Amino acid sequence: MQRSLVSLAFRRTLWPPLLMGGLAVGWVLWSGRASAGSELATWSRAPGVLRYAVWMTGLLVAGPLLLGRAATLGHRLGGVDASWCASRPATRLSVLGSSWAGAALASCVWIFLLAVAAELGASSQEGSALQPIGPAELTPLETSGTDVVSWELRAPSSDDATVLRLPVSLLTTGGPSARIRARLTRAQGGESTERELLVATTRPIEISLPPGEGSLRLELERLEDSALLLVPAKRAEWWRVMESASSASVSLACLGLLISSALLAWALALGVWMRPAPATALVLTVGVVLWFSSGAIGGWGAVMEHVAEGDVPRAPTLLGLGVALAGTLAGGSLGWWGLRWGART
Repeated sequence: MQRSLVSLAFRRTLWPPLLMGGLAVGWVLWSGRASAGSELATWSRAPGVLRYAVWMTGLLVAGPLLLGRAATLGHRLGGVDASWCASRPATRLSVLGSSWAGAALASCVWIFLLAVAAELGASSQEGSALQPIGPAELTPLETSGTDVVSWELRAPSSDDATVLRLPVSLLTTGGPSARIRARLTRAQGGESTERELLVATTRPIEISLPPGEGSLRLELERLEDSALLLVPAKRAEWWRVMESASSASVSLACLGLLISSALLAWALALGVWMRPAPATALVLTVGVVLWFSSGAIGGWGAVMEHVAEGDVPRAPTLLGLGVALAGTLAGGSLGWWGLRWGART
């Protein structure tokens, strides 16, 4: 690594996103403070809403700028700065790696500042939050009544699992909402927990795990003629209660660093081969796909939905770390190949 190149890439990459993103995030925080005294303050201060707004603004404003600056940096390395770099006692790989390190450091600084702004701006009255642990496999059971549906499910393997979350949707045939009774019972001992809910949105059903051991039985009973409840049984999940929702920004920062490291490497590499605008557009397209897809480093759209609901997203996995590392190395190899063979636009 060349410290001078790292510093140069850091300065070239950071300042435009920091300026534009800082102004946008500052406006979001000011708007949240200004609306604190309105009649809608209770809703606007719901857990996760302000944190979600800060992160979304920071990602949508500064994210494309960071990628664009990285692509411009790669374009300069393959063109304007090629002769300058050739006169230095450094290999092409060292030049490319130092430039990527500077861009990645700029991304780290921005994500850190974004996390601090989100937590300082979030409500200090937020209580506990939920974090997903793993899927819950539901097996349908036969029932005699038309207003009761039942499933059997295994007990969670993790001792931290305390809440079963079941996503639902409504079919408004008999009204705009559905009043239901959710009951979770232990097969051994008969211990159970029960909740009566008025479901008017797609907010998931949450029911606490009853004490005891062994398999479980879940029952949903419709209490009145109203909307029909559609339950995708394969999407049920076990969640655990977190002491504070502030750890949401820690998880988001870790996820952001994993994804940005790979995307910046590809933006830098594509900038060596083509002009910055199409290179940035290609990388942003990949980012959009990751937003709506699922996988080791995908599904950011679902992650941000959890943040908006006051939940804590799942921490990065070893698989996600491996995929991000592989993507970074692949992008770096493409950029090194371009510098070696003199790719020009």
